[in-house]
Amino acid sequence: MTYRVSVRKVPSPGGSPLSWDSVSINRLTDNLDDLLLTSGFDTKRVRNAVVLLHPNLVRPHRSRPASFTDPRVILATVELFRRYDAKEIQVGENPGFGFSARRAFFEAGLLEPLTKSGVKLQFFDEGEWVSVPNPNGRLFRDVMIAKPVLETDFFVNIPKMKTHMLTQVSLSIKNLLGIINDDQRILFHRNDIADKVVDLNMVRQPDLNIVDGLWAMEGQAPFHGRTIEEFNLLVAGSHTAAVDSVCCEIMGFSPEEVPHVQLGLNRLLPGWMTQNRLELTGDSIETVRKHFKRPVLSSMGQFHGVECIECGVCNGCLSAIRHSLDWLKDEIDLSELEPVTIVSGRPMPNIKTLDTWTGQLILFGNCAAEFQFFDMARRQKAIWISGCPPHVLDLANLIRERLKRSE
Repeated sequence: MTYRVSVRKVPSPGGSPLSWDSVSINRLTDNLDDLLLTSGFDTKRVRNAVVLLHPNLVRPHRSRPASFTDPRVILATVELFRRYDAKEIQVGENPGFGFSARRAFFEAGLLEPLTKSGVKLQFFDEGEWVSVPNPNGRLFRDVMIAKPVLETDFFVNIPKMKTHMLTQVSLSIKNLLGIINDDQRILFHRNDIADKVVDLNMVRQPDLNIVDGLWAMEGQAPFHGRTIEEFNLLVAGSHTAAVDSVCCEIMGFSPEEVPHVQLGLNRLLPGWMTQNRLELTGDSIETVRKHFKRPVLSSMGQFHGVECIECGVCNGCLSAIRHSLDWLKDEIDLSELEPVTIVSGRPMPNIKTLDTWTGQLILFGNCAAEFQFFDMARRQKAIWISGCPPHVLDLANLIRERLKRSE
C-alpha cells in the first residue's frame, strides 16, 4: 500500500494568526485546494457529508500565536469543504486541564467568525462522551471519546507544527488528545504517553490530516517556544503516522528520535518499512526543511533561585515542573523569590538521598512523597504536590500563592 503525503509552501498567504481578511482566507483556501488535489484527495467523499474539524486550541493566547492552530487555516478549511458541498461543517475541541473549549474558541479569535459563518461549534467538554473499547491497544483499552467524533461522516485533524518538551514534537498523532475526556487525559503525560497516543489513534483515525505550519513553534513548546513567523507550510495526508514522519523530517528530526511517531509507523502502518511505500507530492522536504530548536525537559540549573533536584523521576513530572517554571519565568523574576528547592522522583532505596537543601522544600509528585520518611522532624515542613504526574500548573499556582502571601 502507498501512503501519500503532500507538502506545500504557501506563497504569501497574507494576514497573521491575529489578523486576517477575506482576501487572505480565499488565497489560503485556493492553496489548500491545490494541496489536497495534489495528494489525490477525492472531493466526492465529503459531498453531502457531516464534516468535523478538530484543531489544536490548547490554552490559546494572543501573546503565543504560534502555539495553537492558525485561525486562517481553520476558516480556509471551512470554506474549502463548503466548495466540496459538505452538508454540515462542525469544529470541535477539548483543550483540557481546566481550560474550557468555549473559552479556547474565544481566545483564539474564532468564536465570532465561525458562528457567523454558520459552522456548528462542538464544545466537547460540554457534550456527551462515549466509552469505546480498544482491544488492540497496549495500555489504553477503553477510551472516553467525544460523541461528535464518533458520529461524524468525515473527521479532519488540524494540528499545529511545533515542538513539545514531553514528546519532542506535537503533530497529528498527539493532537487526538483533544477528543478524549479530561479524566483520562492527565494519565497520558508520563513516559507511557508514546504508546497511549498511538493506542488512541487506533480508536478513531482521522480521515484527513492537515498540519498547520504557517507560523510554527520551536524550543520550549507547546507554549513557551520561539515563534517561527511566516514559515508558510502546509502538510496533508490520510495517515497520521505517515504525515508526522514527513513533518519530523521537515523539522530536522528523524522519526526514530520521536518515540510516538516511530511507534505510530510500526503499529498504525504495519509492514510499512518492507511492504509499503511513502509517496511525497508537492514541494520536496529538502526545499522546506528547517532545523527546529529542540525543547529542554530538565529544569536543573535552568532557573536562578530555584534549585531542582531530579531523582528517580519520569518525564511526566519533569515536564510538569518545566511547564510551570517556564510559565512563571514569563510572568515574574524568579531570582527575586524566596529560595526554593524542588525534589522530584524516588530516593535511592534504603539510602538518605537528600541531607540538605536551600529554602522551602517542595516534594513534587507521588514518588517524591517517600522523602518524607527520612528525617521526619525536618521534612514534615515540606510542601507535597501529589499526582502522577501533578497538573502542569500546580507548581506555578503554588508559587504564585506563596508570592501573594509574602506581599
